[in-house]
Amino acid sequence: MDLLISETQALNWKDNPLPLYHCSLDAARNLNLTLIGKLISLKTASKSHVGLCLQRAWRFLESLSIAHMGPNIFLFKFKFEIYVKKVLDQTPWNINGHPLFLQSWDPEVPLEEIDFSLGAYWI
Repeated sequence: MDLLISETQALNWKDNPLPLYHCSLDAARNLNLTLIGKLISLKTASKSHVGLCLQRAWRFLESLSIAHMGPNIFLFKFKFEIYVKKVLDQTPWNINGHPLFLQSWDPEVPLEEIDFSLGAYWI
């Protein structure tokens, strides 16, 4: 136990500092490349499962970055704005039959305040 305590106390960030970047105009432009989505399901989906399903559905994408934001809430970062438009234009999306509600992401709005109660459906 003493060895574990001494090794833990020796941990530091001196050798691997965490770089911090100033938010620039480029970062603000990147907000147009980001969507937030909620999977409507009683079962919690993993980021990897959502990613695999969407890779098949969104074959037109060159790259997609997914971040897990909360239970069945995911942040999708696209490479080009045209991909964001295409994904939104082709809604509704689903994962294994469960609806995925997508919308533009505003980082100023807390997750708890994002309204996922409305979504598009084909009739």
